Amino acid sequence: ITRVAEQAGKNVLIAPNFALSAVLTMKFAELAAPYFDSAEIIEMHHPNKVDAPSGTAIATAGAISAGRAGKPVPDATESDPEGARGAKYEG
Repeated sequence: ITRVAEQAGKNVLIAPNFALSAVLTMKFAELAAPYFDSAEIIEMHHPNKVDAPSGTAIATAGAISAGRAGKPVPDATESDPEGARGAKYEG
């Protein structure tokens, strides 16, 4: 898309989600990423959602990756405390 826009001399805005809260969440995730060993994006949708993971989740992952630039990939072989992964808090 960027290449086509440049060739045509046009501007393009690529935004997976126009909601202000989503944009801020992605920015906060990028800013916080260097301070955490790892991060997990969990999203919940109705069972008929056709794009999973969502564009917002993919963009958030990209923001986290950008924020962690130069840091090693987290060790995914470590396990979380019982009930921590995917746990529900107060409902």
